[in-house]
Amino acid sequence: MGNEKAVVLLIDDDDAIVEEMLTFMGLHGVMAIGVSNLDDAMTALQANPSIRVLSCDVRLGRDSGLSIVTRIQEHATLRARPFRYLFLSGYQLLPAQLMMMLEHIVLTKPVRPQVLIDVLNDLLGAFEEPALAVGVQDETEPEHVARHRRLESFAAREAAVLVGKS
Repeated sequence: MGNEKAVVLLIDDDDAIVEEMLTFMGLHGVMAIGVSNLDDAMTALQANPSIRVLSCDVRLGRDSGLSIVTRIQEHATLRARPFRYLFLSGYQLLPAQLMMMLEHIVLTKPVRPQVLIDVLNDLLGAFEEPALAVGVQDETEPEHVARHRRLESFAAREAAVLVGKS
């Protein structure tokens, strides 16, 4: 489970998806490790201090992947580390759920692999050059608003690809 160079933690209860996505991320230069449940995720985060982004399925068996945020906030040492979160959902989240997660990105499955890589790179870039990672940003615009604006451009590009195929 340890990889001192991993910058992304992938959490999904389907081992085949984890292996496929880890391979795809590796081919695109995104160093990642994967786990299948929240307990293993907490262990992996403690063992891999280079992890900065969590990509987590919303449904993990009987658990909610969304609870990883609370688990990290309640952990004595992990809460001091900055993380970015990307949640993947097989269903549309209710508006109330989305409002609670404005600072996180939620993508609805199926997600085109290149869009996933683009979003992960955007989140990773936010650690190195925050102003560049979210595009040109108004000084008064909160970071999560700018990030959602950038995500909308990913979605528009995705829609353009889909329209072009029909």
